[in-house]
Amino acid sequence: MPVKDGGRDIALEANPATGLFDFSFDETGNPGFTDSEEHTVLSLELERQGEYWADPTGKRGSLLHTVRTDRTGTRSQLVAITAAPLDPAIADGRLRNVTTDAEKKGTGKYVFLVRWRNREGRQAAARLPIGD
Repeated sequence: MPVKDGGRDIALEANPATGLFDFSFDETGNPGFTDSEEHTVLSLELERQGEYWADPTGKRGSLLHTVRTDRTGTRSQLVAITAAPLDPAIADGRLRNVTTDAEKKGTGKYVFLVRWRNREGRQAAARLPIGD
């Protein structure tokens, strides 16, 4: 099956029942592609820093997995930790006007928010649950 060109990166879709992401496929069964940079953002945020096999620097990814406690500074800690991994994509122009935030949803539960503009200036956003 031929791949349809729809962008530079693989398209993702969230499972409404679980909130988990998977690759998006079109009606012919081919993977979808997009320029939204959603895969870029999610992979940088969810990969554990220092564990990506193709990164000899050990700097790709985030330290999000290290946040273990729920105290007064957790929200600001999450915002800082989730902003840092996006720096390479900002530096090379894939992302711009990036903002990160975290909303507390309960004890130890947050929703992490990232908003950005892609290369063409289109706005996009991602919401991810964090915690138990």
